[in-house]
Amino acid sequence: MADEPQPDSESVPRPSPTDGLNANSEPGARHLPVTVVRRLPRRRLALILFLVTCASTFYAGIGQFAVPQTTSDPVTGKKKLIVVVEPETHRKIPVVDWRPTLFNGLTYAMAVMIMLGAHEAGHYLQARRYHVPASLPLFIPMPVGPLGTMGAVIFQQPGVADRKSLFDIAISGPLAGLAVALPLNWWGIRNSKIVEIEPESMGWTNPRIVEWMVGWIHRPLQPGEDIALNPILFAGWVGIFITGLNLVPIGQLDGGHLLYCLIGKRAHLVARALYAGAIGFVVFQVTQGHYEYGGWSLMLILLWWMGTRHPPTANDDMPLGTTRIVLGWLTLAFVLVGLVSTPMYVSPAPAEQTAPLHDAGLRRLNGDLTATIEGILSRQAAAWNSGDIDGFMQHYWKSDELTFSSGGKTTRGWETTKKNYQQRYPTRERMGHLSFEAIEITSLGDSSGLVLGRWHLQREPAPRWWQFLTFISSRGRDLGHRS
Repeated sequence: MADEPQPDSESVPRPSPTDGLNANSEPGARHLPVTVVRRLPRRRLALILFLVTCASTFYAGIGQFAVPQTTSDPVTGKKKLIVVVEPETHRKIPVVDWRPTLFNGLTYAMAVMIMLGAHEAGHYLQARRYHVPASLPLFIPMPVGPLGTMGAVIFQQPGVADRKSLFDIAISGPLAGLAVALPLNWWGIRNSKIVEIEPESMGWTNPRIVEWMVGWIHRPLQPGEDIALNPILFAGWVGIFITGLNLVPIGQLDGGHLLYCLIGKRAHLVARALYAGAIGFVVFQVTQGHYEYGGWSLMLILLWWMGTRHPPTANDDMPLGTTRIVLGWLTLAFVLVGLVSTPMYVSPAPAEQTAPLHDAGLRRLNGDLTATIEGILSRQAAAWNSGDIDGFMQHYWKSDELTFSSGGKTTRGWETTKKNYQQRYPTRERMGHLSFEAIEITSLGDSSGLVLGRWHLQREPAPRWWQFLTFISSRGRDLGHRS
C-alpha cells in the first residue's frame, strides 16, 4: 500500500532558480517556492517493525497450526491425543508437539513476509524508478490477531508523481503481491484435501478465486465442505485478502490511486458512494444479528481518518495509454474475486443447518445411541468424500458375516465388500460426493438401532439417489447394509 505523507528534510529537492515558476503564470511572473517539510520514518523504525512483524506472524502461525502430541493405544493400536487435565475445571488440554508446531509457524511467517515484501517492493522500486521520494516499507505487526499482521505501507511525497508514474507505483504492489500469493494458494491446495466442516466450528471464508482453484485441482466444494488449511495455503489466503482489500477504490488505498489515475476527480464521487454503501451494509448486517460484520468497523474508521478524497497528481493530464487503462480496470476487478464480505465463518449447530447431513428423523432417538449413529454416518461420509475407502469400510462390521445387498445382488464378508467398492469406484472422480439422509430410525434396545434412510452420490455425469436399510450398534459398528 502506498500512502502520501511528506519526506525527510534531506529527501526534499532543493529549490532551483526555476522552482518558483508556475506553468499558468504570465511571462516574467515569479512565485516564491513553498516547501513543506515533514520527517519520514527512519530506517531504524522500518527494521524494527519488520522484525516485530516477523515475530508476530511466527506467533500467529504457531497458534493456527499447533500439532498435538499423540501416542498409540496399547489395546487397539490406534493413535490418541496426549492430554493434561486441569484440576479445577477438569478440562482436557492437548499437549503440543513443539517441533512440527514451530516449523509450521516458521513456514507461515516466511510465506507471509515474502508475499508482503513483494507487494511493497513493487511500490518502492517503482517510486525509485520515477524519482519519487518514498520511505522504506513499514510492516504493521498484529500480535493479538490470527493473521499476525495488518499488512505494510510505504509513505511517499505528494504532488511529485504525475498521473502515469503514480499509476505505475500503485499497480506494481498488488501485481507483485499476487505473483507470490497465487502460487502459494496453488501449492497449498495441491497439498491439502477437501474435508467436512464440523458443526459449530470456525473457518476462513474462501474468496471466489480460491474456490476456482480448489475446483480445478480437486473438485468443486459442496455445501458443508472446505479445503483443509496448511501454513502455505493460509499465507496465500492472507495475500489474496490483503490485496483485495487494498484494491478497494477509496482514498489512499491502492485501488483509490488506480481509480483516480483512470477517471480523475470523478473518483471522489465513486469513493464517497462506496464508503456510504459500506457503512449501510455493515449496519444492516449487524442489525440483522450478523455481528461478525462489525469487524469491518475498524477498517471504516481507518478510511474515514485517511479520507475518501484523493489528492491531485503533479500532472493529471499525463496520458496513460491503452495498455495501462486496460490493466488498471482488470486489476481493480480483482476485488470481485479476491475479497470476501466476512473473512471468517462459523458453522451452524446441526439443528440449525439448512442442509443437514441427516434430517430430523435421526433425532427420534435420545442419548448416546443417537450420537453414535450420527457419528458413524458422518465419519463414513467424510472418509468417502476424502477418497478413503479403507476409512469408509472401518465403520462396517469387520466379519465374514457382514451382509451387503445392492442392485439385486447380495455380498457377504467385509473383505469382499471392500474389494467391490474398490473395483466399482477406482478413482476420486468416480467416487463423487456422498451424503446421507435418515428417514426413520427404530430403536432395538439401548445398544442398537435400525436405520432406514437414503444416500445421495453427487457426481458426473448424473447424481444417484438410493434407499438403504442398516443395523447399527452403539459399539460403533454397522452390522449390515441393504440398499
